[in-house]
Amino acid sequence: MRKLRQVLGLAILVTLLAAARAQQPRSGGARHDMDAAFHVGKTVVLVVIPNRRKPSDADESYGDWADGLNKFAAQAGAGIKILKVTPLCLSNLLLEPKLTNQFAILFFRDSEHALVYDGMVLEPKIYRLGLAYMRHETDEKLDSDYGLQDKPTRFR
Repeated sequence: MRKLRQVLGLAILVTLLAAARAQQPRSGGARHDMDAAFHVGKTVVLVVIPNRRKPSDADESYGDWADGLNKFAAQAGAGIKILKVTPLCLSNLLLEPKLTNQFAILFFRDSEHALVYDGMVLEPKIYRLGLAYMRHETDEKLDSDYGLQDKPTRFR
């Protein structure tokens, strides 16, 4: 009887661990997509979005953010890969930079440099500055005036 309890306990533990692991967001897909984009000469934009189902209809900021992101994605062009990740997936993907907000955007010019906006993008100029950064056409002072920071990136 004791052996049966031990076997059942072990089986339950293994099942719980497997279920927990399956629920964790994985960064491997995002990393693979980024590497593939860099390999063919594309630049990458990582959009960090909290893992929530549907925002409140009264959340005007979320609506403005979503509208701006959709317009940017429609105009970005084929040379840019846009990936959406959760904050947990981002922390599993990158060692640096560390972000403090649930919303953020990282404009990668290559795998070692990103222009970071740590927050919800509500100003369309942020997207224009991000594109200029990825094309090496940026004015660093102007970027910092809008809360953008050029940061080194380190992947896990």
